[in-house]
Amino acid sequence: IAHVRLMIRAPVVAPVAWACAGALLVSCALAARVAMSGERSVARGAYGVRTRAALPRLAAGPASAGASRGLRNRCAARATTLPAGLNPTQDAADWAVVSKYLKDKGVSAVTAPELISRIQGGIAGDEDTIIVDLSPRERWERYHVPGAQNVELFRLIKDWDFKSMLRRANFALFMDFQGTERNPEFLEDFKRRYPPPLTGKTILLIDDCEFGTLEGTKNFPDGRISRSLIAATELLSEGGYDCTVAFLKDSLVKFVEDGGTLLNGDGEPVDPNLFRLQDMMM
Repeated sequence: IAHVRLMIRAPVVAPVAWACAGALLVSCALAARVAMSGERSVARGAYGVRTRAALPRLAAGPASAGASRGLRNRCAARATTLPAGLNPTQDAADWAVVSKYLKDKGVSAVTAPELISRIQGGIAGDEDTIIVDLSPRERWERYHVPGAQNVELFRLIKDWDFKSMLRRANFALFMDFQGTERNPEFLEDFKRRYPPPLTGKTILLIDDCEFGTLEGTKNFPDGRISRSLIAATELLSEGGYDCTVAFLKDSLVKFVEDGGTLLNGDGEPVDPNLFRLQDMMM
């Protein structure tokens, strides 16, 4: 019986095992190359990690005076042409430039308690406020903020070619067996659903992370990038939108802990305990 079970499982397990082994070998090769060359950055981010952790990272820039921190994106970037220095999904992008651009555009942060208060005040039915959840559609179906519509900035990995399997294997190393990839049609999907310029309206962007901020700190003087801020940059610099843009700076875990209620795709309240379990698995 055990032998039969092993034969049944083998065709399924073998490809995943080989893909994991391949991802490990690639990672080791890159690490060796970096160690030998003395470079401080790893190869271009084509793989990423867990859904909420697969965010662009700030890497220390040159030590010269006035030099800013360079942006390293660990996620697959869509090839677009933005104004000089304003593509936050390219290795060469300068986060200091992006951060200043977003501040000049008036992009602001909303905390979980503030969002809860605004929902209770009727923001979900406010025609002047558009709440957009940037998560993969499958996660939005499981839980989302009341009134939030879904436009995927990242989506679950769809293909099964070698590159996609290697990416899946890399996610699996971090106990994420689904993995995400950049949605190359994000801007087109957004404009199709909400035609620009939306003058006089507010777009509130939500993604389940708590990394993004435009407030400087000692270690991050220009703030920190997040998926919401990537979306804000694209919408304002390339999408033709002339409206107010805000983003949720707290995670949905914080939103629930502060008394917020999440809904599923059918509009029904999500049990907080079930949400935490789903959040660990997604």
